[in-house]
Amino acid sequence: MRKTWLFKKIAALTAAAAMAVTFVGCENSKESPTDSSKVEEYVEKKVDEINKDSTIDENVIYDKNNIKITSTSIEFYTSSVELNLTIENNTDKNLKFLSGTMGNSCNSINGYMVADGYLNCDVAAGKKAIDSIDFSLDNLSIYGIDEIASIELSIEIEDDEYNSVYTEPLLIKTSAYDTYDFGSDPYQETIKSRSSQNGLAYTVDYFSDETIYQHSNVNIISETVITKDNEKYLFLEAENNGNNIVNFRVQDFFINGLMVQSGNWSTDSISPNKKYVSMLNLTDIADENLERYGIDKIGNIELKVELLDTDYNTIADAQQITIPISKKYSYDSSGDEIYNKNNIRIISKGITESESKYSNDMYILWLVENNSNKDISIREAGNSSSINGFMFNISFYGENIPAGKAAIVSMHLYDMYLDDINITSADEIEDFEITLQIRDSDYNDIDKAAIKVTY
Repeated sequence: MRKTWLFKKIAALTAAAAMAVTFVGCENSKESPTDSSKVEEYVEKKVDEINKDSTIDENVIYDKNNIKITSTSIEFYTSSVELNLTIENNTDKNLKFLSGTMGNSCNSINGYMVADGYLNCDVAAGKKAIDSIDFSLDNLSIYGIDEIASIELSIEIEDDEYNSVYTEPLLIKTSAYDTYDFGSDPYQETIKSRSSQNGLAYTVDYFSDETIYQHSNVNIISETVITKDNEKYLFLEAENNGNNIVNFRVQDFFINGLMVQSGNWSTDSISPNKKYVSMLNLTDIADENLERYGIDKIGNIELKVELLDTDYNTIADAQQITIPISKKYSYDSSGDEIYNKNNIRIISKGITESESKYSNDMYILWLVENNSNKDISIREAGNSSSINGFMFNISFYGENIPAGKAAIVSMHLYDMYLDDINITSADEIEDFEITLQIRDSDYNDIDKAAIKVTY
């Protein structure tokens, strides 16, 4: 049976998209499928409800420097819509036309940024090509899109020497354009919909349409936390009211006051006068370790948002935002204390095994409390790690921990190296040794500590 986009993506960061997806339609308390076959049927039903009557006139959408791109038609299929293009290369160079790639993902439908719309088309000098771009109707449904009124593309044009130019946003209006209400917010109606929650077996733990971030014409206008299959997801709805493409970066996650991920997590583009929904798998971000740290309910989420231009120059410095799901929240700081100096405390939280059936990797878990008044970093000093007396190559790039905060520290043990020392389960690890380099944010040494943990 065909798997829906929802279930293909649920394991990935952007997966949560589909949970709320395909939530178009009126309320119906009788719609409450719970098993995967019924959910798939529900998804297909909602996709079928998308109006597939929209058409476009043939229109030249780009005509510069001896390059012409013409949108010729759109065609609807069972679960996708196809935009057909004719590309003319009247230059003396072979060219590649790209869209919807990691380096150029600025496509939108009905004013919402979308992740698909992939194009990779080679056109020789002096030649033409006919190609198409597909958009998944499943994907569109999360935004409450029940008909396609506009498609906007950004296309990268690259020569054989990897020199690139990017088109300005290319707008394609369909027959529904003049009557479509672009001022509405169908996404918010969709994510809150009771039939959506029943139909795809998720619950909304928290929803707010309070604007919690405003900077450089970019606003975060709604925040939602949902639970699906015992995993937590955070959706942030942002809008760009400016005249330029903005890169929206999220970083430094705290859950219930505990840092679960430091550094950059994701960066996505928002075109001018468009909306974007950042979909974040909180369980993924916390490496599935929340319960080990005593977090069975998420009461508070903190993260930072940074804005960058298309050259990744900072437009707005990282600013912390808070999603206050409840007034009561905490984490568990108990465990075996393995270091306590310089107002820094480290607690062992044991060893966990990968839940993936494809991996026997393991993770050494710590909780680090920085009770000092300085930001700190902790790193491995040289190749100092050993397990059961055998030198071991751990994957640990260090952590930066703000002053007065605590953080999850996870050290990855790859199964290929564990096999070398005949370790097949966490129970077989008797001790772990490492030398830590602890520094402040100005790279001044605080301590170089040899730590041994016995299990």
